[in-house]
Amino acid sequence: MKKIKPIMPSLKEKKRYIAYEVIAETKCDASRDHRQSLCAPSSNEIEQAITKSMLSFVGELGTAQAGILFPKPGIVKVSHLATEQTKAAIALVKQINGKSVALRTLGTSGMLNKAEKYLH
Repeated sequence: MKKIKPIMPSLKEKKRYIAYEVIAETKCDASRDHRQSLCAPSSNEIEQAITKSMLSFVGELGTAQAGILFPKPGIVKVSHLATEQTKAAIALVKQINGKSVALRTLGTSGMLNKAEKYLH
């Protein structure tokens, strides 16, 4: 059985991690309902909103080339060529499930653990 040669580092796709925060306008009413879903959007809802914004901003081809992944809540992994487009798409998200929100990018890094530092 022949062993497959690993890909050289110069041929690997370069990635960037974009840290973002969600600023929600709605406040929780603890006496009415204890569920978090009514207070702030879940990470799954945020991911869907960013993906939808990216699709409407750069189209299907641009979204596919960007290779958007969400490794952790508050962090987006994208290709280094699509960093600026993804930051713009994140800024264009205004509503999630009818709730007014603002997404703000905190920083960009080439390493996941460095991007996590922007969240704290």
